[in-house]
Amino acid sequence: MGQKRALQYRRKAILFVGPRLQLRGLRYSFNHISTKQGDAVQLNFFRTAVFAVAFIAVPAFAQDYNDAADEILAAHFSNDGPGASVVVLQNGEILLETAIGYADVEAEIPINSNSIFDLASVSKHFTAAAVQTLVKDGRLNVRRPVSQYLPDFVDPQQGREIRIADLLYHVSGLADYTSDDWDGSDRAFARLTTESHLQWLNQQDAHEAPGELYRYNNSAYVLLALIVERVSGQRFAQFARQRLFAPAGMRAAGVMDRLGQRFPGQVKGYESNDDGEFTASSSPSSVTGDGNIFASLTDMIAWMRALDGNRILNVAQKRVAWSNGRLDSGEPIDDDGTGYGFGWVIQDDGRVSHSGSWMGTSTYVLRDAATGVDVVVLSNDESADVEAIAEELRALTD
Repeated sequence: MGQKRALQYRRKAILFVGPRLQLRGLRYSFNHISTKQGDAVQLNFFRTAVFAVAFIAVPAFAQDYNDAADEILAAHFSNDGPGASVVVLQNGEILLETAIGYADVEAEIPINSNSIFDLASVSKHFTAAAVQTLVKDGRLNVRRPVSQYLPDFVDPQQGREIRIADLLYHVSGLADYTSDDWDGSDRAFARLTTESHLQWLNQQDAHEAPGELYRYNNSAYVLLALIVERVSGQRFAQFARQRLFAPAGMRAAGVMDRLGQRFPGQVKGYESNDDGEFTASSSPSSVTGDGNIFASLTDMIAWMRALDGNRILNVAQKRVAWSNGRLDSGEPIDDDGTGYGFGWVIQDDGRVSHSGSWMGTSTYVLRDAATGVDVVVLSNDESADVEAIAEELRALTD
């Protein structure tokens, strides 16, 4: 991945987040305002006006939530390093929406609700939704063998054939290109594509027969993206744009499927340590399905609201997606007390969630059907404990 050079900064940011103005360190730089002593009244008036507008625009209860959220974020991030953009919704209404830190530390570009993040494995439930969309179209059946839709897939033939549902539930038994199964170089890994990944997978031994064991598997979701491409006749990025992002109102979201691609407003990735120092961190890839969906907090708000309705998935499809899978033995999936649905971790309290972690990014989504609460945390610090942040934010609604 290359040697990483520490970037140490002690700078302050002025963050504009939604209707609310966060002033970090009270540092101002207005070129059009004179710094002469005689103009001090003008500057003080300007400051007062900004605060008045900021606080009038937000109801008191929202202000309280945002203040509490800012305290939570301040315990996990500094103002002068990588940070996060977060939101909590209840029944589709925003309870809090705020951000901290820089999208680009060196350039001092603040994170805001329109900053674009790599969702990493949070992308998986989008891939599963794409599969379910084709099921709704009558063009795909998750109980059918993978080889029916990918004739060039070499089924290891350990026991029964591998089905699409096995890929969705992580019970395929296949090798995983992001695990120790990969023995190629970093350069070869970076150049891997959704198509060439299949060629690699066809040469690998399976770990076990399908349906026997839950084993989280990124290669399974890369195969799902390839199935979407073959069945739809479109690049996965095109299909996702037309059938998922656009209907949901996700205007900036996209799929990174070629090296060198970069989205407007995309944050830079970092890795922090316990001393508060951070280094630039990234690992470019063009493989899709298991990750590589990029979106802003604004996009994710639109997506959460779309999942509340039936624009993308109908009621029956959402029930399947948010229900735990089973092994061939009939036993439910149990991964240290949690199950797995269609791209969602099924928690024992009925909530569904998923984390995402990759070089330079850390993300988390949580949906609680019982309370109608949704939480999204997007960070450009791969070391961020986004699950803990999400739980602390959710607890504000108790």
